[in-house]
Amino acid sequence: MTHWFALIILGILKLSLLTHSPQVLAAPKVSGFINAIGGYATERPTLGYPDDELTFTRDSLVGLQVSGHLAEKISATGQLVARGQEDFAAEAAWAYVTYQLSDAAQFRMGRFRTPFFLYSDFLDVGYAQHWISAPDEVYALQFDSVDGMDLTYNQSFGRLDSKIQMYFGSSQDDFTLDRQDATFDIRLREQMGVIGTLSYGWLTARASFHQATRLSIENFSELPLPAPLGNIAGLRNAIMELDAAYPLGADGQFLLGHLGVQDVAAEFSEFAVRMQWTHFFILGEGTLLTFDDSPLAKQRRHLISTGINWHKVTFFATYARANDEPVDLASALEDVPNTQDLRRVLHRLTHSLALESESSTIGMRYDLEAGAAFKIEITENQIPQNNQSNLVRFGFDLVF
Repeated sequence: MTHWFALIILGILKLSLLTHSPQVLAAPKVSGFINAIGGYATERPTLGYPDDELTFTRDSLVGLQVSGHLAEKISATGQLVARGQEDFAAEAAWAYVTYQLSDAAQFRMGRFRTPFFLYSDFLDVGYAQHWISAPDEVYALQFDSVDGMDLTYNQSFGRLDSKIQMYFGSSQDDFTLDRQDATFDIRLREQMGVIGTLSYGWLTARASFHQATRLSIENFSELPLPAPLGNIAGLRNAIMELDAAYPLGADGQFLLGHLGVQDVAAEFSEFAVRMQWTHFFILGEGTLLTFDDSPLAKQRRHLISTGINWHKVTFFATYARANDEPVDLASALEDVPNTQDLRRVLHRLTHSLALESESSTIGMRYDLEAGAAFKIEITENQIPQNNQSNLVRFGFDLVF
């Protein structure tokens, strides 16, 4: 969303709140957050940071949120976020209206955070988390927000608190694939999900299931490939020419059907557990993302993080792994003569769309005062067939 359009949304929201009956409603609440983060990668580009260059834009951002009641049971929320990696261009991350159906249930409509993960609701607010940012291996989904509606129901049974959330909507975003040096225009339609959370004292457990029946990458055919193919469109043409010379039958249809991403069904599931005691915590989260009839890999990701806190200091360690399973397209041409080059291209393509990565992080958080914290992390990242690289990050997280 462009900068001016996002400002108009929040401007209208604030004006409507300020001009409503002051006898009944409180003034709107304005809050914000800042992540000012620097980082340096030692051996190669690592987790979005260039090598041998100190940069302060990758994880830095500023956010501003306005919320307030329009009526006794109706409230509105808008949030602008400007990210350093996007030249601090502001976008409307949230813009929704909430209707309080009862003390236990609420309904929202508009743009809100897609509830994929344990930390989704405050993923941009670094101060609310122990680490500088959640590990990319697990939290790399870039569908930050969904345009749609959701229903949330909360219920308590003694010390046991439960929450169920259901949503439906659509989203569109640009996704940059560093391994291919390409930016995809991704659209999700008929997107829906169910999320359940249980909390009992020191224990929180969360499970979710999400589905999009129509996922499309509009410019996937333009993905660059080695000459003379040029791109995915050239690869499809080469397979059709091969099919004319050596009828491939079902294998040819299989290949052509898997070399496009148009109205593909996708499913995402997640499970997380967090245990928090007075001075110690541990959490784990795992995800699985699958696609039907496409070259996109089955994405299997997980993390575990633990730490101790004492007064103003928190020491923590995190391990995260991405262990994707590439789609096997090359074997469809295994018995066809003179196709070694095509098989090699197909193999490289599908493996470039999969991620195999491990990261181990140690870090420290120091709470300077209420609303301000300093953090430092050292991450060792390993990718097969690449040398090991270390990433050092540090910075300040603030809320106001």
